[in-house]
Amino acid sequence: MNRCSYDIKSAWPGLVESPAQIGEKFLRTLDALGRIDPIFKDWGTSNEDNSPKGRPIESLRPNFTSFVETRTELDGWDQPDPAYGYWLWATTGYYPYAPPNPFSMTFSVTAGCEWRNYNSLEAGRNILPPDPSNISFPVFRAALLTMLAIWPAPWANARAYYFRHDPPTQPGEPPFPQSGYQMPWLSYLCAERAARITVPDSIPTERTPDGGLLMIAAQTRFDPNNREHMARSRILAEIMIEHGGDPIAG
Repeated sequence: MNRCSYDIKSAWPGLVESPAQIGEKFLRTLDALGRIDPIFKDWGTSNEDNSPKGRPIESLRPNFTSFVETRTELDGWDQPDPAYGYWLWATTGYYPYAPPNPFSMTFSVTAGCEWRNYNSLEAGRNILPPDPSNISFPVFRAALLTMLAIWPAPWANARAYYFRHDPPTQPGEPPFPQSGYQMPWLSYLCAERAARITVPDSIPTERTPDGGLLMIAAQTRFDPNNREHMARSRILAEIMIEHGGDPIAG
C-alpha cells in the first residue's frame, strides 16, 4: 500500500476578521511553529494559486496586510468577496519552481469568513507522502496545540491517511469508520463538547490550556499496521464523528 500521509485540521464557525488581524495571526503561527522544531523553517508562499512562482515570507512581512488583501476568497460567481474570508498558505523550504518535497510542511488557513473557517498543517506536499523522519508525536502534539492557541476551534484532529485508499483493517475486524477524520492520531474537543463524552481508560488524554480535551491514539508516530494504535484510533474516530464537526471543512 502507498506510504502513509499525515496532517492536522481544525474548523470553526463564522468569524469576521480584518486582513491585518488575519495576517498577524498567520505570521505568528509560522513563527510559533518554527520554535517547535527546525523542520519548520524557510517559509515561502505565492499569491497565484496555480503558479510555482513564489516569494520568501520574510520578504513579505513589511507589507503583509497588503498581501493578505490579494488573497480574498471567491464567491459563487468567482468574484473576490471578503465575506468568504481570505486564504493563505506557506510551505517550508519553499523557493520559486520548487518541486514536490517529502520534507515540506505546509500551513494553510481560510479565515475571516462569515460562515466557516478552517486551517491545516500538511506533511509532504501536493499529495506527496512525507518523509517519516518529519513525523513525530512531540512535533504533531505541539503543532496542534499551537494552532488551537492562535486559531481557537471547537475541534481539531491530527490524522494518518492513505490518499484514495480506505483505512486498513485486520482480518476479522469490521471496516474502519468512514469519515474525513480518517485514522485519528490526536483528537481535540473544546471544553463544552468534551463534557458530553466519556473516554475509555485505554485512551491517553490530557487537558489543554483552554479546558479542552486532547485524546491520543499513539504517543509515538502513528502506525496503521500497529493493532493497538488502530484500536485506539477507531475509538477516537467514533467520538469525533459524533461530537467533532465537519472534517471536510479543513
